Amino acid sequence: VAFRCRYELVGFTDDGKPRYQCIYLREGEPEAILVSTRITPLGPEARYFNIWPGLFKHHLEFGDGRDLRFGADYSITLEGNG
Repeated sequence: VAFRCRYELVGFTDDGKPRYQCIYLREGEPEAILVSTRITPLGPEARYFNIWPGLFKHHLEFGDGRDLRFGADYSITLEGNG
């Protein structure tokens, strides 16, 4: 199934490391935020990634094949055809 993904900066850990959530996109469908496997009484919670090793590892295994590019503000863009 063809898809794209993107990562949004959602905040920082207590020790100042940036945290991201992963959003999957498929043509003709609404965006889907990756959730953790734990379900709370309020429903599923978004899964958050620190840059290393979490986000890199996830993107290498489950990403869309594009290269990650980090901005000075910790924003992430993805480049390439995937």
